[in-house]
Amino acid sequence: MKNSLTTSAISFNDTKTAALYFDRVIPIEFKVMRGTSDGIICEIPDTVEIDVLAQLIFGENSPRHRIISYLDDHWSPMMNQIRPLIKDPLPSQHPDAYKELKSLYLSDASAPEIGSVRNTFRKFAKDLGIDSFSVLLPEKADTESFSQAYSCLTTTNLPLVETTNATWEQIMELRSDVDSRKKLRRLRLFFLDNYTDKSHDYIKDDLHQRLDDYESARKKHGFDAVMSSLSILLDANSLQAAAVAGLTTGLFGGPLVGITTGAAVELGNVLIELSKKQAEIRNLSSGHELGYIINAQNKING
Repeated sequence: MKNSLTTSAISFNDTKTAALYFDRVIPIEFKVMRGTSDGIICEIPDTVEIDVLAQLIFGENSPRHRIISYLDDHWSPMMNQIRPLIKDPLPSQHPDAYKELKSLYLSDASAPEIGSVRNTFRKFAKDLGIDSFSVLLPEKADTESFSQAYSCLTTTNLPLVETTNATWEQIMELRSDVDSRKKLRRLRLFFLDNYTDKSHDYIKDDLHQRLDDYESARKKHGFDAVMSSLSILLDANSLQAAAVAGLTTGLFGGPLVGITTGAAVELGNVLIELSKKQAEIRNLSSGHELGYIINAQNKING
């Protein structure tokens, strides 16, 4: 199969993380839809407003009523087709309700009257207008080369961006931000160029190493900023100039005015130096191959 940028995902668990990296996210673990004082919410198992879920499944600005179509015309028929293979069916709100379905997908179980589970998933996606997709499971990524590499971003043992306490407002803001979308495209191309056909362990180690290198460089720039600022304040010529400026203005406007003016000269130099270093740190992040992940970490995890 030709490698391509897979931007759609069928997701078990952790829909928030999937929503950070994939344009369309199709949740399988649908638990319940209910009304609240704030509107209609769905549990997938993340709790999400119906308007947000419509955008995740069908794209930006999709109306909420399309969720009914998703459930009635797509999700329910697929689940009904697979149900005969499930030996121990559980209520949808049970914590292990979809555990057996995950196992059936991983083993690609089949039966003569219904075909294979993976073919059922493919038809399900195709009916939603999706030809190329990843299936995201905590235990294992899908088997396609690029999908497998890119899916590493969403597995539980590679928590690059912690989304547990993230709000859907934060997630959707990242998805709609123009600069973030540019960084996301760069991240996808980076994965395609560097991680195709690589093992999960290699990808995990390389990603962490690159992020560690970035953090070390960021701290070095921060340290350099402090040292540069101190060097300005402690420079003998600067101190002498500040003292003369203070004495001169002190003769005409009082000692307090003189000290303030002299200090302001040096403070201005320090602020200029700090501004330069902050710009260097911003450039370090914006041009980084993992800039999208770094940006998401900063906005979501603080």
